[in-house]
Amino acid sequence: MGVEYELDDLAATFKESYGFDTETWLIPNHQPHLALMRKAFEMVQNFGNVDNLLIVYYAGHGGMNSSRQPLWTW
Repeated sequence: MGVEYELDDLAATFKESYGFDTETWLIPNHQPHLALMRKAFEMVQNFGNVDNLLIVYYAGHGGMNSSRQPLWTW
């Protein structure tokens, strides 16, 4: 889908232009909802303090089913 190239360019901009540390993490195909929630919790737990700026960039598609549960697509 080309998302990885977009992420690489964005990471390079943050690193080279602003001196930020970056991490690129791709949502896995297996249990994506749980993995995404786990990763978000981990990021806040490890870096969510007053001295840090967390920027999350999400690229992808999703929706909701009839039970109002998230559907992740790739």
